[in-house]
Amino acid sequence: MSKNHITQSILIILVILASLLLVSLIGEFTVGNIKFKKINIIKDIQEDTTMTVVAQQINQADSSKNFSLKIDSVESRNTNIEDFSSDKSGLGFFFSSLKNSRRKPVRVAFFGDSFIEGDILCANFRDTLQHLYGGRGVGFVPITSEVSKFRTTIQHSYSNWKTFSIVGEKNELIPLGTSGYCFIPLEENEVEYKPAIKGRTFNFHHIKLFLKNRLPSNYSYTLNDTLKFTEPLEAQHQLQELNISEENIQSIKLQFKTTDSLLVYGASFEEPTGVYVDNFSMRG
Repeated sequence: MSKNHITQSILIILVILASLLLVSLIGEFTVGNIKFKKINIIKDIQEDTTMTVVAQQINQADSSKNFSLKIDSVESRNTNIEDFSSDKSGLGFFFSSLKNSRRKPVRVAFFGDSFIEGDILCANFRDTLQHLYGGRGVGFVPITSEVSKFRTTIQHSYSNWKTFSIVGEKNELIPLGTSGYCFIPLEENEVEYKPAIKGRTFNFHHIKLFLKNRLPSNYSYTLNDTLKFTEPLEAQHQLQELNISEENIQSIKLQFKTTDSLLVYGASFEEPTGVYVDNFSMRG
């Protein structure tokens, strides 16, 4: 018979907890060139006022002068938000834009690898900014995605699309979008988006489509599985932004007429005002 190791397991857990508590009392310290930060094992259950303080300081700051804000955290320590732009104007523009988010949209492009796939990290960042500065919607979503099945901030399904990307198949005649992807519709193509099934669930009100087509074409979209519309696509050499606005869209299914010239990049779900964090994840 195998021995019961429950006692040893409990002992190990207690030793780990005691060690973490001891280290948390020491605070930050440095050994050689390695800096050890303070450990707080109950941080997740403490009230975090950091973002509220950031919002208050942004509203009070002179955006033309202050590019580094000091945030008083719950631990009374300062954390600096650094501006790495050459002329120190990047954060100034951002803070200035946040002040106007109730009148016009503010977009944040969040680039990352598989760490942010499925809207991991970005979802909380987006929710926090939208809670402070307004906005409703997940922003940009590509036509296809390897992680569409486990993204919880929007429901997303698709079929019959050819994908080009900066880390996959490329073609010099097919320009990639900001997200690093471009999609070409094949026969019987479709892509469908629905609101999230949990968390901050909102029906869609405003949807933008981004595409290019050098020859005339058309596309159709079905709202709430019942209302179907077919719209023409005039020939354009520049990127087009198509807008669909309806109250309480519970689902939208898009289908495109296949032409050699039609390039589709994605859709954005947003409102006319507020903050929108676009998740541009790139695996690897």
